[in-house]
Amino acid sequence: MPPTFPIQPPTPGSQSEVLVMGERVRVGDVLVRTYDRDDGLTFYRGEYAQPPFGDRSGVKTKEQLTDKIHQVVLHTDLASDAIGCFNALVGRTLSTHFIVDFNGDLYQPLDVFHSAYHAGDANQGSIGIDLNNKMANLEREPDAPPYPPEHTRFAEMSLPTNQRPKSDVKTINSARVRSYGYSDPQYLTLIELLKALTLRFPKVAVAYPTDSKGDVVANTLVDPESFSGFMAHWHWEMQRWDPGPGFDWERVLGALSNEHNSFPLLLDPKKNIGNVLDQGKVMDLAELYYANNQTQTTGWFPMGVNQTWHGGIHLTAPAGTPIRAITDGVLVAARAGCAGGPFGDNDFVLLRHEIPMGVPKKGVAQKTFVFFSLYMHLAPLDLKRLDESAPSWLRDLYGSTPPGELGDATCADHPWLGLGDELPALLRGDIAKIPWRENPTYVGSGAVLGTIGQFGMTRDALDPTVHVEVFAEPGWKDVVDMAANSRWLVELDDDLGHDLFVEDPSILALFGQPQGSVVARGGRPVLPPSVIEEFWRDTSDHKLEQGWLRKVVARHVSEWSDQVDWVLALSQAETWDDKIRDFKAIMQGSVLGQEIIRSALPYIWLSKEVAAHIGLDTKDWRGIVDHFHPIYFLMWLTYKAGQRTVTTSQGRSDREIRRYALSAEGRRDAALGGEPFETSVTAILEAEPSDTNDTLDHWLEERGPGEWQR
Repeated sequence: MPPTFPIQPPTPGSQSEVLVMGERVRVGDVLVRTYDRDDGLTFYRGEYAQPPFGDRSGVKTKEQLTDKIHQVVLHTDLASDAIGCFNALVGRTLSTHFIVDFNGDLYQPLDVFHSAYHAGDANQGSIGIDLNNKMANLEREPDAPPYPPEHTRFAEMSLPTNQRPKSDVKTINSARVRSYGYSDPQYLTLIELLKALTLRFPKVAVAYPTDSKGDVVANTLVDPESFSGFMAHWHWEMQRWDPGPGFDWERVLGALSNEHNSFPLLLDPKKNIGNVLDQGKVMDLAELYYANNQTQTTGWFPMGVNQTWHGGIHLTAPAGTPIRAITDGVLVAARAGCAGGPFGDNDFVLLRHEIPMGVPKKGVAQKTFVFFSLYMHLAPLDLKRLDESAPSWLRDLYGSTPPGELGDATCADHPWLGLGDELPALLRGDIAKIPWRENPTYVGSGAVLGTIGQFGMTRDALDPTVHVEVFAEPGWKDVVDMAANSRWLVELDDDLGHDLFVEDPSILALFGQPQGSVVARGGRPVLPPSVIEEFWRDTSDHKLEQGWLRKVVARHVSEWSDQVDWVLALSQAETWDDKIRDFKAIMQGSVLGQEIIRSALPYIWLSKEVAAHIGLDTKDWRGIVDHFHPIYFLMWLTYKAGQRTVTTSQGRSDREIRRYALSAEGRRDAALGGEPFETSVTAILEAEPSDTNDTLDHWLEERGPGEWQR
């Protein structure tokens, strides 16, 4: 039975995409074999008496599917490899959505649109993932090998990268078990897959069932249906203990919640938050970014060399260096594919981020921290090139539209940036408004957004530079507990003016100017550029002051806003289109006006219309937002913000599990497989721990498919 929806053609050269209702979704750098590929596995072909899957009740659209799915159930396949797992499932009229092989290869034999037969009552609202592992109980079989020596791929299984560690002894659903765990490639693939799924299905929380101590619940949950997140098969079925005692829940949660955040570029190509992990080492790594920024001739936070507010930082790296998303988000605006202005490239990507804060409480909506990350001065993209070198967000925008049908990029030669929707705007060289509410373009943490472009104070002094910025609306304080975060974040007095000139005494005092050395400009204190530059470049005498400035949250008009004083001076029009008409008139009648416009206007993008589109409050639009030091903010978000979701779940007691075995329901479930009651549930649950079930093979081989198909 083929899928009832069109399947997008694969992106040229890509093997790292899974399918959701036929739509391709990027999954990190994972080798994926989907159900439509010749080398894949599929439940849509075969001589089945009935399909080994079903429809999800009431689901006809992607929106309904997103609302339905709230769980991912993890299984162990008990097979030698992924193909063995698939064959075993087919033989028992069972199914799963994903199979992760021992070497990290990912198979998708079923679209998540359909309900897999994998976990009984969980099927309708869950996605099933099978992890390859024979998983013998080493308590009963201490000499059992992690891989079958007779297997034709045993040499590959024996590689150091595919080694399986032995677990400690644990009791799961009244069974005393010890087993081999999972290989590093399996964890890396699972993490990338869960990243993609939690982005696409926001009801799947980044959480697993934990008890009051924060440990994974080791028994079946009292109410497994109400849980949202990723969970074990044992959390649904009392006779199960997969994915076993060797599964590292903390490793997966850490990679999904905090530690999978990313630096905006990799100064050390082998080190990022996700593979360094240790907090102290990550903080040491962040120092490289602070030092890189301080070597610049401008581009410091929160004040630049001309004593003007600067909402982000500049970082330098070799030409061609990939620029990455610092955390999960959705694409809301971009400019790409066209040359910039006199100060360098003005292509950019803007992401919107929503991070749950605090511990969720029943009946109370969890608060969400909304902020934005900006990546300015990106190198122009080839909008016609859709191979692996193209950012995933650009491929997502193309969808199924062949590039040849879009026409050539015009990159109109005008000094202002117009507005438009999606690809047509990009092809014109304008600001593209990307729909994010109804049909969002998800961007995962660490995803490549483009490559580093050029910037300089003059056209003859351009260097590879990227401007990275994090900003939010003032309402962020209603979500973030400032009393708890006062050590990490420091608010400055608001600067609600339209110019970018910095007069805040708490900042100016840090530069340690002796009395009489500050020049007055209209009664305002002015610091010589040389003093500001010396302050940032001196990493010894001003180390404490520089560290304090990283904590600053500065509220002022954005340098990218149409509300900066020189823009207002050129036009008082309400709309961006009206401003452009005014700019045209000024250009015709004023040489000075032409020079100002041609120098700076190509970098102005935050108009009232753009602000409304991305979700900012424009009721009294003044272009004012709160700015954070992006690298320090990233460290705070990763280790101090406390955004990790804490979910406490109640598991059934051992007494309840034993009582279940003697109940009518337990007898019925045991009878589903046609096995004698005396040798099934009762024998396992009434035995001493050392006599408990040694492997899930007992259940997979002897029991019928009834419970998985519910």
